[in-house]
Amino acid sequence: MKRLAVSIGTLDLYLAALLSAACANGGTGDAAAIAAERATLAALYNAAGGAEWRRSLNRLSERPLAEWEGVSVDRQGRVIPLT
Repeated sequence: MKRLAVSIGTLDLYLAALLSAACANGGTGDAAAIAAERATLAALYNAAGGAEWRRSLNRLSERPLAEWEGVSVDRQGRVIPLT
């Protein structure tokens, strides 16, 4: 298994995406949190060369996060540990 190296610059990208999505969606509640998680997952996908992944069904789509390959969510639709 290949390890993913994340630089501080990439981490800043994730945090910026998270904050931007939270602000754009009212900043509170499950809808804002899910939008922030979607933006963060998209930033991770792009930063990690996701276009070259063998398994990335529905990534970057408007489908619910539960339908994104490798993403699991709880009953509220919030992301739980990635697989």
